[in-house]
Amino acid sequence: MNWRATRFIVFETLESSFSYLDAIAFAMVFGAVLFNWPETVVIASGTFGVAAAALAPLQHRRIASISNVRYFAAPLYGRELARAFALGPCITLAVFSGGAIFLYSLLRHRAVSQYGWMVFGTLVSAEVVATLIALSGCFRAGQQRVLYAVLAMIAGIAIWMLGVAGTPLTLVCAVLAAVAIGFAALRALGETLARYDPVDDLTLSAP
Repeated sequence: MNWRATRFIVFETLESSFSYLDAIAFAMVFGAVLFNWPETVVIASGTFGVAAAALAPLQHRRIASISNVRYFAAPLYGRELARAFALGPCITLAVFSGGAIFLYSLLRHRAVSQYGWMVFGTLVSAEVVATLIALSGCFRAGQQRVLYAVLAMIAGIAIWMLGVAGTPLTLVCAVLAAVAIGFAALRALGETLARYDPVDDLTLSAP
């Protein structure tokens, strides 16, 4: 693995991985957990966050960033390129989650409860899965791109609903589902990148 090229892509995509909607979603979930709001508020806030994670990679700015021809000139294979593209959003989501947990402990002057860890852990897992699925949609157009967005939302919300239910069984199921679907989505992204040729897009867009 060429770590220099991987690091370059990760740092280049970190800025485009930042989503104000993700930040708002984590703030909503943080407030709901901090103030012991009803479970329906927690569920609604997390669902909004998963939807934001599914749609964020498909914004024009992100698509232009991720399909930049410089990345495909790097000496990377499809799978390595997929991991590099996926790391940016995952790091961003982990920072949001870590910040929420830190603020919770700071404001409450106590450790995060088991439910709090479960909520934020499940939210990150669901958003990561939604992001990984949606990333493949960056290299599609029209109805195919919409289909990837819908699949990303369905998978992410299903994982979120499982984990936030609050029982050990549902939490284990959510984690296993996130690992399995996330791995499959990452492999699919790698296959997509292995077949993708940015020169074709440049040729099609030329006058």
